[in-house]
Amino acid sequence: MAHYELQIDPTVGEVKRKCNMCRFNANSNRVLFHYNGHGVPKPTANGEIWVFNKGCTQYIPLSVSHLDSWLKTPSIYVFDCSAAGMIVNAFTELQECNLSGPSSSTMKDCILLASCEAHESLPQHAGLPVDVFTSCLTTPIKMALSWVVVAMAGEEVRSTRCAFKAGRGNNCCYY
Repeated sequence: MAHYELQIDPTVGEVKRKCNMCRFNANSNRVLFHYNGHGVPKPTANGEIWVFNKGCTQYIPLSVSHLDSWLKTPSIYVFDCSAAGMIVNAFTELQECNLSGPSSSTMKDCILLASCEAHESLPQHAGLPVDVFTSCLTTPIKMALSWVVVAMAGEEVRSTRCAFKAGRGNNCCYY
């Protein structure tokens, strides 16, 4: 049975503690790390993501090498933020550096899902959710229908006018 824990605005220490705990509890099973980076700065050129300091007053960079050392493998990372490709590039560089020495993980046991390339920003439209990428992963049919409604109807019709009810294929309603 899958187990998940939500962390809103965590500090580096909280991320480390949760990652270590998840890896311990997962044993040899795959651990999922999902980063929703909306409303925070883009990842750095080194692929660092942003978390808060203890007072939640400023952003602190968190390196992918730390994440990799805490989560180990097998793991799957979802990075839903602008310039997510920078994080993937940093992971790739990290793994290439680790090939020459002992590595805590191997790329074949690590799955990286990024919402866009290093030079791209996330799509923004009032009729779509902010986390388009995550929505595509978690509710693909609803998201596809929302995307089509927005694309076909333009600015006047919002995707909230399209509802999908799980179950039968004919449970899709436009209103």
